[in-house]
Order: sequence, then C-alpha cells, then structure tokens
Amino acid sequence: MKKIKILVEGIADLKFFRDYFKHLYPNIILKTDIDEKDNKFIEFIYNGYEVVLKRIGGCDNISIVKNELENSLNNGYENIIVFDADTNFATKKEQIEKKFKNLYKDLFLIPNNCNTGCLEDLLENIMTDKRPAECWSEYEKNIILKKLNILSKKTKIYVWLENILGSSVKSKKLCKEVNRDYTNKNIWNLNSEFLEPLKIFIDKNIQ
Repeated sequence: MKKIKILVEGIADLKFFRDYFKHLYPNIILKTDIDEKDNKFIEFIYNGYEVVLKRIGGCDNISIVKNELENSLNNGYENIIVFDADTNFATKKEQIEKKFKNLYKDLFLIPNNCNTGCLEDLLENIMTDKRPAECWSEYEKNIILKKLNILSKKTKIYVWLENILGSSVKSKKLCKEVNRDYTNKNIWNLNSEFLEPLKIFIDKNIQ
C-alpha cells in the first residue's frame, strides 16, 4: 500500500481537507478522525493509498517541519505540503523549496496555487451566500475611513457563520474551526470552480 503524508498548517486546514477528501472520495475509510481531544491528524485509506493529514503549524517552524518530513520519508511516506501562500506567492514557494529541498514530492499553496492568500480566502470564495462578503466590504470601508483596526480574516469567517447559523451556544460551537461542516451545501460549495486547481492537485497525487 502506498503511503502519503500531507502537511497542512492548522486545525481549520485539517478540518477543511478532511471534509473535502470525503466529498471527493465518498468511499474513503477513516482510520483516525478529528475529535476535540486529539485533533492533530487524521488517517484514511483510499484506492490503495494510506493517507495521513497532519497539521504542523506552517513553514516558519523550520526544524519541526523538517524533522516531520525526514521522519515521514524514513517511514516510507511520500510528503506533500499544503501551506498558505500568505502575502507573496512566489516568495513563499521559493522559501519552501529552499528550506525543505528534496524532502517533499509536491507543493500546493492556498488559496489556488497561483495567488497570494490563505485558507480564509479560499473559504470566502466557496461560500454559497455572497451577501455577508458584500456587507463586510462596506464594513471594512467604514473601518478604514475611521482609521480603526480591521478584524482578521479568521474572525470574518466566524462572524459570517454566526450570522448564518445563529448565536446560540450550540450554533457558536458549530462556527468553531474544528467543528465546521464543510459538506453543508447551504453554506459551502465544494464543487466551486475556485477549487478546481486543488482538485486537480489532489487527483494527481492520489489516483
């Protein structure tokens, strides 16, 4: 059985990819799933592949990432890196290639492997209801005019979800990164054209 390890940055990435893989490949067999006590990795079997998705914190943790990549190779895994492009796609790609040369098979930079951004930019593009984004744009314009601090992208996604799901204790829990249901078609479109580069990348490596 071929073994693949996919390194992502945080719990939000881990939960998104967990749900996206289940969407792409409904017949995967989950061996280890996310729970509130231990949400560092998931493991599943699909089409002759043993796949481990693990959150590692990002490429700034050079020694941690490098050790993880080296240990994976020693244990027979092919490594795939999926990190945020952040503020400069070309620079981030160059940094990863330089820091972890020959330690990974393939690389994808979120949101779409060509633009700057992060997971939250990807999520914004696959939300089915675009009204929160429109309202938020107006809010940010007013904040800038008043010279106040703009809330983070993570906060923006949380606020949008709270607006959709409600503000009860139960609803607030569902808004948290570890509990989000990206298979909920009323909120997320996992068939969005925006995800096509990611789908092609995954199919290329796990088929």
